Amino acid sequence: MYIMGHNRTQPGKKDVNYFPAYDAGQYYIEKMATTSTSKRQQLLVNAMWTAVPIADSRFVKPEDVATDVYGFMKTGNDIKVRLRVVGQYCVGVYDYAVPDSLALNGNKPMYEFNTSKIATRRGDLPTAREALKLIRVVPNPYYGFSSYGKTQLDDLVKITNLPALCTISIYTLNGNLIRRFTKDNNLNSIDWNLKNQYGIPIASGAYIVHIDAPGIGEKVVKWFGALRPQDLNSL
Repeated sequence: MYIMGHNRTQPGKKDVNYFPAYDAGQYYIEKMATTSTSKRQQLLVNAMWTAVPIADSRFVKPEDVATDVYGFMKTGNDIKVRLRVVGQYCVGVYDYAVPDSLALNGNKPMYEFNTSKIATRRGDLPTAREALKLIRVVPNPYYGFSSYGKTQLDDLVKITNLPALCTISIYTLNGNLIRRFTKDNNLNSIDWNLKNQYGIPIASGAYIVHIDAPGIGEKVVKWFGALRPQDLNSL
């Protein structure tokens, strides 16, 4: 399979070095039929990329292979070929692929994509309320260690996917408030060192984390932590 470039030589001079804009391969087929065998290989100087598709035997019908080796690639099938480019195509070499009035992006690779479906929505209340479902306390459950801690003395979890403005309240199962955070910044998480308001480590067990986002809504997350005894002699 050959991907041909839209090239040109001198204005008005159409020889084997010339190649038009995309025409479904018609120009190439005509030149192959009218060019002498010794010069046909010169047509390939206009090839930008080449590939050798390998058919998956699971999707090739035996009758197609027996009658026409390319039968499974006829128009109307679901075959897709993806070309991944790691570097731009060199332009200006021997005057091939020189940009002209029809060239887009100077004949360099050009791609088009649309992010409208995944773009960030700002000031949209339904989206903000839906985003409350993404709030998590991680890790959950906590078994004496998390990758957020930097030393053997660190007990640390994160409350993630938070809105810019909110209040986070942490309660025991019987309703006692043990810690409260007020957040008013663009960070999407806060750190909790598993201590109460007075800096005392909490006991192992289950806790309720309540997030109140003014003007948006509330979210409740259940969290369980099993804390390890502090070992000052460990490395």
